[in-house]
Order: sequence, then C-alpha cells, then structure tokens
Amino acid sequence: MLCDFDDSLRCIYCGYQARKPRTKRQCQAPQEQRRAQLTQYAAAVARWLRAGRPTRSDADTDRLFAICQTCDRYDAERGACKLCGCRVSRSGWPLVNKIRMSTEQCPIGKWTAQPIDKPATMRIGIVTPNLLVGGVESWIASLAREWSRSGKAEAIVAHTGTAASADPVLVERLGRWATIVSSADIAGVVRVQSPRLAVATVAQAVDRMIAWSVPPDLLAACNGTPTVGVSHGCGDWWMGSADPYVAGWVAVHDVAAVPCPRVATVIETGVDLERCQSTLTLSQARERLGLPQHRWIVGYVGRFSGEKRVRSIAAAAEFLPPNWHLAMVGRGADIPPPSKCVTILPPVEHVGDVWRACDVAVIASDAEGYCLAAVEALAAGKPLASTRVGVVETMPAGVSIIPQPAEPEAIAAAILDAHKRGLPDNLRQWALNQSAARMAASWLDYLASVATA
Repeated sequence: MLCDFDDSLRCIYCGYQARKPRTKRQCQAPQEQRRAQLTQYAAAVARWLRAGRPTRSDADTDRLFAICQTCDRYDAERGACKLCGCRVSRSGWPLVNKIRMSTEQCPIGKWTAQPIDKPATMRIGIVTPNLLVGGVESWIASLAREWSRSGKAEAIVAHTGTAASADPVLVERLGRWATIVSSADIAGVVRVQSPRLAVATVAQAVDRMIAWSVPPDLLAACNGTPTVGVSHGCGDWWMGSADPYVAGWVAVHDVAAVPCPRVATVIETGVDLERCQSTLTLSQARERLGLPQHRWIVGYVGRFSGEKRVRSIAAAAEFLPPNWHLAMVGRGADIPPPSKCVTILPPVEHVGDVWRACDVAVIASDAEGYCLAAVEALAAGKPLASTRVGVVETMPAGVSIIPQPAEPEAIAAAILDAHKRGLPDNLRQWALNQSAARMAASWLDYLASVATA
C-alpha cells in the first residue's frame, strides 16, 4: 500500500517525510499496523462527525500536545501515539490530528473528551460508487449544498469505488459542503481501509442513509441505521438484493420508479440554477472553451458512454450545414472522435459557461431515469433537441424530439428544428421551477417521515 500523507506531507503510518505533494511511495509500516490504525481512525472520525465536527481551540490543542510530547508513549518520528496509533500535533485540521477532535481522549486518560451537545440538524449519509461528473453525482452535490445552506441538515458521503471512479472537479465541488469518506487514494477525502469501512464509518455518524447502486454486502455495513434506496435510472441490477436492507425506495422520476422492488416515493431531481448561469459574454465563453466564434454551436454535456449515443451525436455533425460546430463536454469510456467540426472537452465546474457558448443543446440517450442535463440546458435558456427519455416525456411542449433509435441524420434534423423554433417561455419557466432547493426540502420532509416510522 502507498503512503498516506497529511497536510505536512508526512505519512500518517510510517512517518516518511515527503518533499512535494502527491508523492507516490510504498509505505513501510506493517500491514497489520495500518489495518488497526485505520479501524481506530474510522471510529474516531465517526464519533467526531456524529457530534457535528466539534473542534478544540488552538490554545487547548497546544496544551494537550505538550502533554503528549512528554509522554513516553509518544512517537516523535511518526508524530503519533504508540498506543492508539493516532496522529497528534498542533495541526489545525482535525482529520489528521486527533487532539483537534473534541470528541476524542487520551487512551490512558491524560486528557479527556469535551462534553458535546447533540447537533440540532439532521445528519444524512449518502452512499455512492462514483464521484464522477454526471447527473447522479450532481444530484448528490446539490443535496449537500442546499442542506448546508439551509442549516437544516448535513451530508456525509461514503464513496465505495476506486480512485478511477472519482473526478477531481466533482470531488472539489462536493467537498465544499460535505465530508467524503473513501478507501480510495483521492485528494480531499477522509481515507479508511475499505469500502465497507467507509460505509460503516458514515453510518455511525448519521441519522439516516441514502444509497444507490450499492450491493448488499456494503449495505449490511449500515448496521441498523435506517437506509433509503434511490433509483436514478432504468437498471435494477442491485435493487432486488438490496431490498431487505432498505426501509423504503425513492425514485427521481416516474420512469425511475418502475424497477423498484416496492412502491417508490417520487422526489424529482432539481437543478443547481446558479451553475446553469454565466457571467461571461458569448465571445468570452467560446474563447475560454476554444470554440469557433462565428459558427452556430450545438452542445452535449454528460457522460461519454454507449447508452448516451455520443458517437451518433458526433456523427450528426456531418449532416449539419458547414457553419455549425459541435461541442461535447464530459468524460467516459466511449470518447467520441474529434474532427474539424467536433470539439471534445473535459468536464467544467461551471456548466453555465458551456451553455453560454452554445446555441442549441442535444441529448440522444436510449433511456434516462430523469435526464438532469436536459433541464440544466433549458434553465440556461437553450433550445433542446432530445430523444423522449426521462423527464423529457412529461415536460411542457417545445422540445424537438429525436426518434428512437437516434441516428445521426435524425439528430441533425432535430438540432436544426430546435434552433429554428427557439425556446418557448413556458418551457424555460418550467425548468427554472425545477430547483435543487425544492428537491432538498422534499428529501428532508421524506427522511423525517422515515425517522418516525
């Protein structure tokens, strides 16, 4: 296993001092020692998160660290206690300094935990296999942000995937409003030993759990914390085996409710309206993204995968007039080929800047549980060409429909039709009403009912 460095670039297990961030080095600490420390650390983090993240002052931290330094059980080379293995220092970041966590105490009683009042806000855990840039991940970030802003709840996220299933753009955005616990080597998260321990750590710290695409062996780690399963799409590979472990099901749209093992409560996804806007001019947005200034631009924002028919969208550029250009923004395994009329771009933090640069939005998916990208494009004021998937099925008229299965020539025809007809005012207003604030409030009401069931 690799070294895991704290904010001073020292490995929290073997004590190796790195010279630069993101150093990769095989850790010299025995594996048994690492496993024990990670388990104890996860328990400490769970206590701290459950109490509302209370933190000792600088003066108290200095006083307690002085006690540790004079103790014969203090390992100065590693900056850690030999008994519990936890890091102790003057650092201001509690996640790498046990002393900073007001909930923690010395294992031999030289200093004690501080009395903590139970937080008034609900703490909600969200279990996810992915932290990529996509509709579901944006849903998680929107919930965390809106709950944090309202002061009514706090989100804590358990990530059960690998480092490859996390995008730095999304991790950085989500990390502003939620603590992320993961076993993967990802900057900005609380690191634990395994995906199961990530789930268990969060479950110990929260009042309720929300899970999607989580197998039963991981759901079992919730260990009695009431858990709600959520359906975001048409796939049900995990739902049958997960059903015994959940108190109920929520779907993000009527379409997504179909595969649920039991009757589901529908709480439609909402969009982060601030991210859909932009302060840039059309020219500035195109310059920033490297797009041509004097062409009509059609935009696709989403995951590059087969069911999104991204290659058919890219091929549609050949059926558009020569004064058109296609911008495709995302990541994934099925990256469409770039060409003189197709630009491939990585995910961006502020999706409104992409839509400011575009004249039309396009979606050609085979199926969607909700289709957040469609609502974001409409909220940004862009006419939409789309297959009849997810929420597109029930939104007000005004979308140029692409017949299924979406073929390049039909996609191009719908793009031109959407550009010609523009965006009806009532459709734009409908999209603006699908706010993340509304969604987050509905989720709190639902989870409160689960808590008293």
